[in-house]
Amino acid sequence: MWNLACSIADKASAASGQKFCLPSYDMLKLPCVIACSFKNDDLICDHRLAADSVHTDGHIMDSVILCRGTLVAGSHLGRSIVFSNGDIKIGSHITDCIIFCDGDVEVASHVANSIILARGTVRMGRFTRNSLIQQQDNQPLQLLKLFDATLLGIKTTIGPEGIHVEEVAEGKLFAYLFSASKRLYRYTAQVEWMKFLEN
Repeated sequence: MWNLACSIADKASAASGQKFCLPSYDMLKLPCVIACSFKNDDLICDHRLAADSVHTDGHIMDSVILCRGTLVAGSHLGRSIVFSNGDIKIGSHITDCIIFCDGDVEVASHVANSIILARGTVRMGRFTRNSLIQQQDNQPLQLLKLFDATLLGIKTTIGPEGIHVEEVAEGKLFAYLFSASKRLYRYTAQVEWMKFLEN
């Protein structure tokens, strides 16, 4: 993840002509916390955190966060690296951050000295300064190529146990593979059942 953050900072600097600094390498020495849902009423500081969702009424500082769902901070986000599969909502401002978001980003105030790459939309309150913001981009900085399940004809949802396939469109590759795997499963089950009856 650190190498990806470095690559994002380098590519963003080259694309914009601005210099973006990474948060401190010492952050990788912080203890790692893994949680289903991480909630803190005060603040999140000095964390390496992997969670399904993150929520704090305060601010997030000096942290590396990998979030499978929504990330919410009531105050500001600073000197952090965030990778989120869900939406990000910040109650104040963002400074000195690298953010990659598969959803929407909403910032109540301003963004400074930061990189925000979002597959959804980015909404901000006041202004941006020395920042690179790319929104509604499936291949940001030509560095990350995001997988879009709908291209294969699959409609998915994320539930407590992971990704669930809701629908498979007819005529697409996945529909053929899905149908073939069901036939193979039925054939295998039938052979095993016949072997069982023979013994």
